[in-house]
Amino acid sequence: MTKTRHYSIENKYRFSAFIGLCILFSVVLTSSIDTRKITGIESAEIIEETILEQIEKDISIEDIDVDEQLATLEEEMLCNDKEFLKGSKVTFDYERGMVYFQFPSIPSKEGARALQFLVVPKELDWWREDVIDSGFHLHNEQRIKLSTDKKVQGVPMTLSVSSWWGNHHEAKSRIRGDSRLVDTELVLYSRSSHGSARCIIHSGSVDLLEFEGISRIAPYFAENIIEPYALIEVNISNFDQELEYIKSKNELVQLRKQNTLLPKPNEEALALLLRDYNYDEDFIGTHTHRWESSRTAEWRTRYSTDKDAGIVFGLFGKAEPSDLETISTIIKALHVVAPTLNASYSTDPDKVTLPIHFTTCTDEASESGMYCRGGAAGFFLNGDYGVHNHPHERIWDIGWIWIDASLEGSYREYVLYHEIGHSLGLPHNACYSSTMSYERGFGGWTALDLMMLNVMYNPNKEPMGKYFHPVPNKLIDAGHLYEWHEQKIIYYNLSEEKFESIKDEPWDSCSKREKGWESLLSLIHGG
Repeated sequence: MTKTRHYSIENKYRFSAFIGLCILFSVVLTSSIDTRKITGIESAEIIEETILEQIEKDISIEDIDVDEQLATLEEEMLCNDKEFLKGSKVTFDYERGMVYFQFPSIPSKEGARALQFLVVPKELDWWREDVIDSGFHLHNEQRIKLSTDKKVQGVPMTLSVSSWWGNHHEAKSRIRGDSRLVDTELVLYSRSSHGSARCIIHSGSVDLLEFEGISRIAPYFAENIIEPYALIEVNISNFDQELEYIKSKNELVQLRKQNTLLPKPNEEALALLLRDYNYDEDFIGTHTHRWESSRTAEWRTRYSTDKDAGIVFGLFGKAEPSDLETISTIIKALHVVAPTLNASYSTDPDKVTLPIHFTTCTDEASESGMYCRGGAAGFFLNGDYGVHNHPHERIWDIGWIWIDASLEGSYREYVLYHEIGHSLGLPHNACYSSTMSYERGFGGWTALDLMMLNVMYNPNKEPMGKYFHPVPNKLIDAGHLYEWHEQKIIYYNLSEEKFESIKDEPWDSCSKREKGWESLLSLIHGG
């Protein structure tokens, strides 16, 4: 803040002179002087000279800062225009999907510098079984700039809902509580020589399901990025396109053949899957004790054994071509290391099983429950792996991902790989050699990440069933219900002694190196 030459009032005259300043400030604003032609420092100087002439006997000159006092006075005068505020109306036309604004006079002539209509989704209780939103409420945050030169104007309310809610009629009868609501706010920013005065003209909640024009946003898509074999919706209208599709399917066959060439799963990767490294800043305890028990990989693997449990990606919101390229690479990698997932991409929101939302982290979004300010650059929110939650019983509830759309470059790519890793069952670790660690912060999956996925999804060795699928093996006790990691040790013929020595604090896993991943790493990193 800069300082200009101002005046302070001496001792006993201090209070009375301040009152005089306030009165004179009001007089100047309502005098015959055309203050609309006077702006900035020039306006402040004229006011100060007038004050000086009136009370110069009671003051002494010194350098002080009264910008804050003047700004407060000006803001109060502009924001407390009760006639203007009371005469301003906001009307929601649910049938047409519009919102209309009516002002008693042209806002700019009343000192309005800007008008903004804010729409912010209510904080959702994401764990309630009757509300499966899949993150689509994030796209209902809007900042609509209004004209300050119109007394009456209207804008469309572009709202979206999750396909998990069913059709409009089903959603209105089934969805309850705050999940249906969005908060709205009309804000006026007035002109000020000392900054902007912010006035809230309207504030209230609106039931988004009352709008007839509500829609489901479509996944982001750009041509020639996702391979034809990976697209749920393939349009073939001529012979050349049919040949291209056949070529693509042959490429898929070759990708899947690479799975048989992958190294055998190892003890180090299995140990990492059973521990989740706690990065919480409020954690109390030693660095070593941050390794906490995790069963995420087990639950996710059991879900994946269902024949209908394929993973269908869909990018929503402020996605970019580079994000789609990353997804295309991930789909290819999964067809090698986890072919049973049958990874694909859809342009139909009803068919997407893993929505990935790109929105910007704003103060309003953070305050509504995302807590992204100073926190996460992205997150994955678990679904219910074992239950069909879609209203039409068509798809599984894997969960959903949020990515901060303001991220760029290699870090943006890293966050996308990291969160998709969580959706596949990979927990946090503290290895620089893994994208599931906060220590790395760039690029795609590493050999260590692929080793963990290999433990979980290798189709040639994966046990089926709730507990154990019997196979001829002298080590198997028919009367024992084997734990998930015990199944892995038997199927992969791993060293139980080695596993037991590292499972509680798997630091040694971080340095695991093995051959056989070069081709897949080249595919991921473009080498």
